[in-house]
Amino acid sequence: MTDFSSLLGLPGATLQQLGDAYEGQAVASGNFYVLAAIYRSILDPGSSIPLFGIAAGIHRRQNNSIWKLLAICGFNQEWLLGQEAAWVGRDDWGGGGRESGDAWVGSDAREFYHELLRQYFLFNSGEENALGWLLEYASSSSELPGQLVGEPPIPLQEYLSLIRADIEKGYHIGEPAGNPAWMACLRLLLQRTAGQLQLMQRHYLQWSEATWDTGVRPFEPDILATLLCFCIRHRNREDFRLFIAEETHSGNPVFFLGQLAAEMIEAAG
Repeated sequence: MTDFSSLLGLPGATLQQLGDAYEGQAVASGNFYVLAAIYRSILDPGSSIPLFGIAAGIHRRQNNSIWKLLAICGFNQEWLLGQEAAWVGRDDWGGGGRESGDAWVGSDAREFYHELLRQYFLFNSGEENALGWLLEYASSSSELPGQLVGEPPIPLQEYLSLIRADIEKGYHIGEPAGNPAWMACLRLLLQRTAGQLQLMQRHYLQWSEATWDTGVRPFEPDILATLLCFCIRHRNREDFRLFIAEETHSGNPVFFLGQLAAEMIEAAG
Protein backbone atom coordinates (compact mmCIF):
# COMPACT_ATOMS: atom_id res chain seq x y z
CA MET A 1 0.00 0.00 0.00
CA THR A 2 1.16 3.52 -0.84
CA ASP A 3 1.86 6.20 1.78
CA PHE A 4 0.39 9.46 0.43
CA SER A 5 1.35 11.64 3.39
CA SER A 6 4.20 13.46 1.64
CA LEU A 7 1.81 14.63 -1.09
CA LEU A 8 -0.19 16.46 1.56
CA GLY A 9 2.79 17.94 3.34
CA LEU A 10 1.90 16.01 6.49
CA PRO A 11 4.51 13.80 8.18
CA GLY A 12 3.53 10.16 8.34
CA ALA A 13 4.15 10.14 12.10
CA THR A 14 1.68 13.00 12.53
CA LEU A 15 -0.99 11.17 10.55
CA GLN A 16 -0.40 8.00 12.56
CA GLN A 17 -0.83 9.95 15.78
CA LEU A 18 -3.98 11.61 14.45
CA GLY A 19 -5.46 8.27 13.41
CA ASP A 20 -4.66 6.68 16.76
CA ALA A 21 -5.98 9.67 18.69
CA TYR A 22 -9.30 9.84 16.87
CA GLU A 23 -9.83 6.09 17.01
CA GLY A 24 -9.07 6.14 20.73
CA GLN A 25 -11.53 8.98 21.29
CA ALA A 26 -14.22 7.52 19.06
CA VAL A 27 -16.12 5.22 21.43
CA ALA A 28 -19.58 5.70 19.89
CA SER A 29 -18.79 8.77 17.78
CA GLY A 30 -19.15 8.09 14.09
CA ASN A 31 -17.46 11.37 13.19
CA PHE A 32 -14.31 10.47 15.11
CA TYR A 33 -14.18 7.12 13.32
CA VAL A 34 -14.50 8.98 10.01
CA LEU A 35 -11.51 11.15 10.91
CA ALA A 36 -9.50 8.11 11.99
CA ALA A 37 -10.38 6.36 8.72
CA ILE A 38 -9.36 9.36 6.60
CA TYR A 39 -5.97 9.68 8.28
CA ARG A 40 -5.34 5.93 8.09
CA SER A 41 -6.29 5.87 4.42
CA ILE A 42 -3.52 8.33 3.59
CA LEU A 43 -0.91 6.06 5.18
CA ASP A 44 -2.40 2.70 4.22
CA PRO A 45 -5.62 2.76 2.18
CA GLY A 46 -6.62 -0.82 2.95
CA SER A 47 -6.42 -0.34 6.72
CA SER A 48 -9.07 2.40 6.59
CA ILE A 49 -11.81 0.12 5.25
CA PRO A 50 -12.86 -1.38 8.63
CA LEU A 51 -12.90 2.07 10.25
CA PHE A 52 -15.19 3.45 7.56
CA GLY A 53 -17.39 0.42 8.18
CA ILE A 54 -17.59 1.11 11.92
CA ALA A 55 -18.45 4.75 11.23
CA ALA A 56 -21.17 3.63 8.80
CA GLY A 57 -22.69 1.37 11.46
CA ILE A 58 -22.84 4.16 14.03
CA HIS A 59 -24.46 6.64 11.63
CA ARG A 60 -26.84 3.94 10.40
CA ARG A 61 -28.07 3.31 13.94
CA GLN A 62 -28.57 7.06 14.30
CA ASN A 63 -30.63 7.14 11.08
CA ASN A 64 -28.17 9.56 9.49
CA SER A 65 -28.17 8.85 5.76
CA ILE A 66 -24.47 9.64 5.43
CA TRP A 67 -23.95 6.04 6.51
CA LYS A 68 -24.48 5.12 2.85
CA LEU A 69 -21.35 7.00 1.74
CA LEU A 70 -19.36 5.53 4.62
CA ALA A 71 -20.61 2.02 3.80
CA ILE A 72 -19.37 2.52 0.24
CA CYS A 73 -15.95 3.48 1.62
CA GLY A 74 -16.15 0.47 3.92
CA PHE A 75 -17.29 -1.89 1.11
CA ASN A 76 -20.20 -3.04 3.27
CA GLN A 77 -22.17 -4.71 0.51
CA GLU A 78 -24.59 -6.34 2.94
CA TRP A 79 -25.87 -3.03 4.30
CA LEU A 80 -25.89 -1.36 0.90
CA LEU A 81 -27.96 -4.20 -0.54
CA GLY A 82 -30.15 -4.67 2.52
CA GLN A 83 -31.54 -1.14 2.52
CA GLU A 84 -34.71 -0.92 0.45
CA ALA A 85 -34.82 1.66 -2.32
CA ALA A 86 -35.64 5.05 -0.86
CA TRP A 87 -38.82 6.84 -1.79
CA VAL A 88 -38.42 10.15 -3.52
CA GLY A 89 -42.05 11.19 -3.68
CA ARG A 90 -45.13 9.97 -1.89
CA ASP A 91 -47.14 9.40 -5.06
CA ASP A 92 -44.38 8.81 -7.56
CA TRP A 93 -43.59 5.12 -7.12
CA GLY A 94 -46.16 3.45 -9.29
CA GLY A 95 -48.93 5.56 -7.77
CA GLY A 96 -49.05 3.36 -4.69
CA GLY A 97 -48.90 4.14 -1.04
CA ARG A 98 -45.81 4.07 1.12
CA GLU A 99 -44.95 0.60 2.38
CA SER A 100 -43.38 -0.33 5.69
CA GLY A 101 -39.58 -0.29 5.69
CA ASP A 102 -39.20 2.20 2.86
CA ALA A 103 -37.04 5.25 3.56
CA TRP A 104 -38.64 8.64 3.01
CA VAL A 105 -36.50 10.99 0.95
CA GLY A 106 -39.05 13.57 -0.06
CA SER A 107 -37.55 16.91 -1.03
CA ASP A 108 -34.42 16.45 1.11
CA ALA A 109 -31.62 16.86 -1.43
CA ARG A 110 -29.02 15.59 1.03
CA GLU A 111 -30.79 12.27 1.54
CA PHE A 112 -31.50 11.99 -2.18
CA TYR A 113 -27.79 12.49 -2.88
CA HIS A 114 -26.77 9.78 -0.41
CA GLU A 115 -29.30 7.38 -1.90
CA LEU A 116 -28.16 8.28 -5.42
CA LEU A 117 -24.56 7.30 -4.64
CA ARG A 118 -25.72 4.08 -2.98
CA GLN A 119 -27.66 3.10 -6.08
CA TYR A 120 -24.74 4.15 -8.32
CA PHE A 121 -22.38 1.89 -6.38
CA LEU A 122 -24.83 -1.03 -6.64
CA PHE A 123 -25.30 -0.37 -10.36
CA ASN A 124 -21.57 -0.44 -11.09
CA SER A 125 -21.16 -3.48 -8.83
CA GLY A 126 -23.63 -5.37 -11.01
CA GLU A 127 -26.25 -5.61 -8.25
CA GLU A 128 -29.98 -5.00 -8.42
CA ASN A 129 -30.59 -1.28 -8.12
CA ALA A 130 -33.02 1.59 -8.65
CA LEU A 131 -30.55 4.01 -10.21
CA GLY A 132 -32.53 4.53 -13.40
CA TRP A 133 -35.62 5.53 -11.50
CA LEU A 134 -33.70 8.03 -9.35
CA LEU A 135 -32.18 9.63 -12.44
CA GLU A 136 -35.63 9.86 -14.01
CA TYR A 137 -37.03 11.43 -10.86
CA ALA A 138 -34.22 14.01 -10.74
CA SER A 139 -34.88 14.89 -14.39
CA SER A 140 -38.52 15.57 -13.60
CA SER A 141 -37.66 17.96 -10.76
CA SER A 142 -37.09 21.63 -11.49
CA GLU A 143 -35.35 22.35 -8.18
CA LEU A 144 -33.55 19.21 -7.04
CA PRO A 145 -30.57 19.25 -9.49
CA GLY A 146 -29.60 22.77 -8.44
CA GLN A 147 -29.48 21.98 -4.72
CA LEU A 148 -26.05 22.01 -3.06
CA VAL A 149 -25.12 18.66 -1.57
CA GLY A 150 -22.14 17.00 0.07
CA GLU A 151 -18.81 18.34 1.25
CA PRO A 152 -17.59 20.52 -0.28
CA PRO A 153 -21.07 21.75 -1.31
CA ILE A 154 -21.61 21.02 -5.01
CA PRO A 155 -24.82 21.21 -7.07
CA LEU A 156 -26.44 17.79 -7.27
CA GLN A 157 -26.45 18.24 -11.04
CA GLU A 158 -22.69 17.62 -11.13
CA TYR A 159 -23.15 14.16 -9.63
CA LEU A 160 -26.09 13.44 -11.90
CA SER A 161 -23.99 14.45 -14.92
CA LEU A 162 -21.15 12.13 -13.91
CA ILE A 163 -23.45 9.17 -13.42
CA ARG A 164 -25.23 9.71 -16.72
CA ALA A 165 -21.91 10.15 -18.54
CA ASP A 166 -20.59 6.94 -16.98
CA ILE A 167 -23.67 4.96 -17.99
CA GLU A 168 -23.64 6.34 -21.52
CA LYS A 169 -19.90 6.38 -22.21
CA GLY A 170 -19.99 2.96 -23.81
CA TYR A 171 -22.64 4.09 -26.26
CA HIS A 172 -21.46 7.53 -27.30
CA ILE A 173 -19.87 7.91 -30.71
CA GLY A 174 -18.10 11.10 -31.63
CA GLU A 175 -17.41 12.16 -28.06
CA PRO A 176 -14.23 14.27 -27.72
CA ALA A 177 -11.45 11.69 -27.37
CA GLY A 178 -9.31 13.84 -25.10
CA ASN A 179 -12.08 15.09 -22.84
CA PRO A 180 -15.13 12.82 -22.77
CA ALA A 181 -18.09 13.84 -20.64
CA TRP A 182 -17.32 11.47 -17.76
CA MET A 183 -13.75 12.77 -17.57
CA ALA A 184 -14.87 16.40 -17.50
CA CYS A 185 -17.33 15.58 -14.71
CA LEU A 186 -14.75 13.76 -12.60
CA ARG A 187 -12.23 16.54 -13.13
CA LEU A 188 -14.72 19.13 -11.91
CA LEU A 189 -15.45 17.16 -8.73
CA LEU A 190 -11.73 16.74 -8.06
CA GLN A 191 -11.14 20.46 -8.65
CA ARG A 192 -13.78 21.33 -6.05
CA THR A 193 -12.03 19.04 -3.56
CA ALA A 194 -8.63 20.50 -4.49
CA GLY A 195 -9.97 24.00 -3.86
CA GLN A 196 -11.16 23.02 -0.40
CA LEU A 197 -7.80 21.39 0.44
CA GLN A 198 -5.80 24.42 -0.71
CA LEU A 199 -8.04 26.74 1.31
CA MET A 200 -7.42 24.69 4.45
CA GLN A 201 -3.69 24.60 3.82
CA ARG A 202 -3.64 28.40 3.62
CA HIS A 203 -5.85 28.77 6.67
CA TYR A 204 -3.86 26.50 8.98
CA LEU A 205 -0.48 28.19 9.20
CA GLN A 206 0.96 25.16 10.94
CA TRP A 207 -0.64 22.67 8.53
CA SER A 208 2.26 20.23 8.79
CA GLU A 209 2.06 20.34 12.57
CA ALA A 210 -1.71 19.99 12.86
CA THR A 211 -2.80 18.53 16.19
CA TRP A 212 -5.58 16.01 16.71
CA ASP A 213 -8.01 18.54 18.21
CA THR A 214 -8.21 20.66 15.04
CA GLY A 215 -10.49 18.19 13.24
CA VAL A 216 -8.91 18.97 9.88
CA ARG A 217 -10.05 16.66 7.08
CA PRO A 218 -7.67 16.64 4.11
CA PHE A 219 -10.60 15.32 2.06
CA GLU A 220 -14.20 14.28 2.65
CA PRO A 221 -15.79 10.82 2.32
CA ASP A 222 -18.00 12.26 -0.45
CA ILE A 223 -15.27 12.42 -3.09
CA LEU A 224 -13.79 9.07 -2.04
CA ALA A 225 -17.19 7.37 -2.24
CA THR A 226 -17.80 8.92 -5.66
CA LEU A 227 -14.46 7.69 -7.02
CA LEU A 228 -15.13 4.22 -5.61
CA CYS A 229 -18.55 4.20 -7.28
CA PHE A 230 -16.93 4.98 -10.61
CA CYS A 231 -13.97 2.62 -10.54
CA ILE A 232 -15.65 -0.34 -8.81
CA ARG A 233 -16.81 -1.21 -12.33
CA HIS A 234 -14.15 -3.27 -14.13
CA ARG A 235 -14.73 -1.63 -17.50
CA ASN A 236 -13.89 1.77 -16.00
CA ARG A 237 -10.60 0.90 -14.32
CA GLU A 238 -8.20 1.31 -17.21
CA ASP A 239 -9.86 4.56 -18.28
CA PHE A 240 -9.69 5.70 -14.66
CA ARG A 241 -6.00 4.82 -14.41
CA LEU A 242 -5.23 6.87 -17.51
CA PHE A 243 -7.35 9.74 -16.24
CA ILE A 244 -5.50 9.83 -12.91
CA ALA A 245 -2.15 9.69 -14.71
CA GLU A 246 -3.24 12.75 -16.72
CA GLU A 247 -4.36 14.56 -13.56
CA THR A 248 -1.04 13.74 -11.93
CA HIS A 249 0.85 15.20 -14.89
CA SER A 250 -1.29 18.35 -14.83
CA GLY A 251 -0.50 18.93 -11.15
CA ASN A 252 -3.94 18.37 -9.63
CA PRO A 253 -3.20 18.44 -5.87
CA VAL A 254 -5.74 15.70 -5.09
CA PHE A 255 -4.78 13.27 -7.86
CA PHE A 256 -3.66 10.89 -5.11
CA LEU A 257 -7.32 10.23 -4.26
CA GLY A 258 -7.68 8.26 -7.48
CA GLN A 259 -4.74 6.06 -6.58
CA LEU A 260 -6.04 5.75 -3.02
CA ALA A 261 -9.45 4.58 -4.27
CA ALA A 262 -7.87 2.04 -6.62
CA GLU A 263 -5.77 0.61 -3.79
CA MET A 264 -8.82 0.33 -1.53
CA ILE A 265 -10.65 -1.65 -4.23
CA GLU A 266 -7.67 -3.94 -4.58
CA ALA A 267 -7.46 -4.41 -0.79
CA ALA A 268 -11.20 -5.13 -0.56
CA GLY A 269 -10.79 -7.88 -3.14
